[in-house]
Amino acid sequence: MRSMKWLVALPIAAVAMTTNDAVATPSACDAVPGNLVVNCGFENGSTGWSGAPQDDTLPHTGLYSSVFEGFSGAFTSPSQTINGLTVGQSYDVSFWAQNADVPGSVLTVTLGTDTIFTNLVVPASYIQYTTTDTARASSEVLTFQGTGYGYIDDVVITQQAAPAIPEPASLVVTGAGLAGLAGLRRRRAA
Repeated sequence: MRSMKWLVALPIAAVAMTTNDAVATPSACDAVPGNLVVNCGFENGSTGWSGAPQDDTLPHTGLYSSVFEGFSGAFTSPSQTINGLTVGQSYDVSFWAQNADVPGSVLTVTLGTDTIFTNLVVPASYIQYTTTDTARASSEVLTFQGTGYGYIDDVVITQQAAPAIPEPASLVVTGAGLAGLAGLRRRRAA
């Protein structure tokens, strides 16, 4: 009977150990609400990405980043199709990049047909790049293409917040103030 318990306990322990090992360490970008980028910190291998090798040499956050490479005839250009975009809507795009001690590493980033960064000279330590772009289609490909060798991490694309619309009470107070000023002006003119 004792050996039967072990036969049942061993597979359960193996499953528990396997599931714990498979849990990825989150990257900072995983906590950004509304991020449209799948596997934004490359913690789940190349899931969601094409041409994006996972690398554990120099992550910005989490345990992994990805590389861009473009020398010696080799080109590595991480790209991902971003879905769920609204045509005409503005989106904030940001990512972190660092060169791999290869002076002159340059990065160009495109989203759909727009070149959103061109010839960025990537420094030797991580720096965040941020811009805004307008969607031209409901799905667009985000591509990082570089020369030299470097790392990208924590890629985020979020819909820009709509401009604040004044609430009716604010409009009433503003209108009353303007009417009061107009009344004072008339009184002084008379």
